[in-house]
Amino acid sequence: MMKKILLASLLCWGSAGAETFPLELIEQFDEARVVAFIDKAELENSPAWQPLDQPPPLTIAAALERLAAFVQQRGEELSKLKVTEIELRPVSGFPDRWHYLVRTATPAGPRFYAVLMNGRVVAAVREPEPVK
Repeated sequence: MMKKILLASLLCWGSAGAETFPLELIEQFDEARVVAFIDKAELENSPAWQPLDQPPPLTIAAALERLAAFVQQRGEELSKLKVTEIELRPVSGFPDRWHYLVRTATPAGPRFYAVLMNGRVVAAVREPEPVK
């Protein structure tokens, strides 16, 4: 009986250890510190790119189209969303993986998004200011 419990415990522990956690993407956007959580496998499956070799695999126009579709899919009104800034940035720790970081203005305040080179859009959150 004790062997069965030990074996069951080891099997559960082994499968729990195999769980993967998302990659934490932390970016500074002027005064805002922004955090997005990206599936590492999805990042690795997005196209590699080196800036001096060729144009990015996803253009700014295509990234904005993907963002518009993402926003509409979430049931938000696209007419209330205004893109105020977009930057092309490397993903820290992955030298050949890049993303667009997008800041938008809405009636509720600014919103942030990361758009991977495969077109995947990830909503990002602004890190709260520390309480002093």
